[in-house]
Amino acid sequence: MAEARDGDLVASAADPIVFAGQVSSPGQLVELEAGPTAAGPFSAWPGASTNASNAGVPLPLGDRGELWLYPWQLETTIPAPLWGIGLGPARCEREETYVRVTANGTPLITFAAAHGGQPDGVQCLHDALASTGDLVHSLANCASSSDTVRLEVAPPPHVGDVVIENLEQADALACVQVIEGSLSVAPTLPATLTLPNLREVTGDVTLALPAVPYAPPKVDVRCGALASLYAEIAEVALPELHTIGGDLTIVQTASGIPTTPGEPVELGLPALREVGGDVDISFEIPAVAPCGISALEQLDGDLRLTYATADVSGSLLSSLASVAGQVEISGGYSVLNQLPALVEAGSLWLHDTARWVGNSSLDALARVDGDVVIESLGHEGPLLPSLWRAGALALVQVDVVALAELGDAPLVLDGLSLQSNTALVDLLGAVALQPDAPLSLADNPALDAAAVCSLVDEQAALGWVGAASLGGVVCP
Repeated sequence: MAEARDGDLVASAADPIVFAGQVSSPGQLVELEAGPTAAGPFSAWPGASTNASNAGVPLPLGDRGELWLYPWQLETTIPAPLWGIGLGPARCEREETYVRVTANGTPLITFAAAHGGQPDGVQCLHDALASTGDLVHSLANCASSSDTVRLEVAPPPHVGDVVIENLEQADALACVQVIEGSLSVAPTLPATLTLPNLREVTGDVTLALPAVPYAPPKVDVRCGALASLYAEIAEVALPELHTIGGDLTIVQTASGIPTTPGEPVELGLPALREVGGDVDISFEIPAVAPCGISALEQLDGDLRLTYATADVSGSLLSSLASVAGQVEISGGYSVLNQLPALVEAGSLWLHDTARWVGNSSLDALARVDGDVVIESLGHEGPLLPSLWRAGALALVQVDVVALAELGDAPLVLDGLSLQSNTALVDLLGAVALQPDAPLSLADNPALDAAAVCSLVDEQAALGWVGAASLGGVVCP
């Protein structure tokens, strides 16, 4: 059974619950108290106490040595009188209790474990202590804001797929926390549809967000800043949704929206931390500056971002660090600020972008396990400034003059294909081919035989012996 954490759902108030933590003294007596509200009254109950272990775990304090912590664990059932009825978002009633941990009658400082969109306070404490060694400052910055843990009896899930098109349908599901099925939301303007309590969808989530022009433009706050807004955009607010079992698809459509200096588009989903399938997001608004989905750090499926033909900026998916599948980004004229935290991907496909600004897009990407395909792309600055390892790389109709424009460091590759790159003249100092990596060059009109043979010599000196198709060039 999992350890209880703030905001956790339990199947029944009569079920046993596991509590666990660490204290600073070996064998210390730890007692639990619970109450029906955050303000109490709090009471202990039989079986709600235990002693911490005598075997400690060291917590480094930098130059100040280490602090020893002693784990404890307790499984208990909270008596019915210590549960109460509270009101959640949309005034939805919920059966809940608040639990605190005490030692000698004094509530202990608590640190939240990562779950449901919440950061890991324990890891925060470890990192802060390793960095500064300042225990007082680290405790103040990383401790939970409350010394209580709120537990809630889960309401019954909604079983079956859900389609929402208007406010009445959304209001009918306002208290639902789990949908066992898929969710499709397609609001009509003007509308902001909210499911304030929804935490999990076991299937797919599909959001269709239409937009029409504001006439005249409206000044308002969007994406956290005051801006001139030219598009009225349907909104779907899912503030508590932290888990999607299947795919997430967001389709933003538009009609008659003018090209602007950058139209903010708020996608929300601030608590989303887990998507079991793919993420596919497309925009029809020109010059879009999307934001949102800021808590998602890892994706096991594919990611696809598709833009219209004007400039692209914004801060969408700002925490996403790892994508196990393919990352595909296409469209846009001048494309900036794409996936600034992404470090690794399964494969990468960039295409049909007039001006890819590499110093501000994918600038942290260091490794791609599979192939990298870049085609029909103009660029400014290094294409992928931090990339040092990838599978096969294919450049097709890219406006590079020198292969070194890929990035700052030699890129280790399992293969290299250069095709129809009309400006390419210099191939040296950019890549290091694995010994059996294939090399293919075709239809690069500015590339002369001397440059091709210089690349062959450079790679041979590094141990490369792979097969080569050099577009008719024969090297000595």
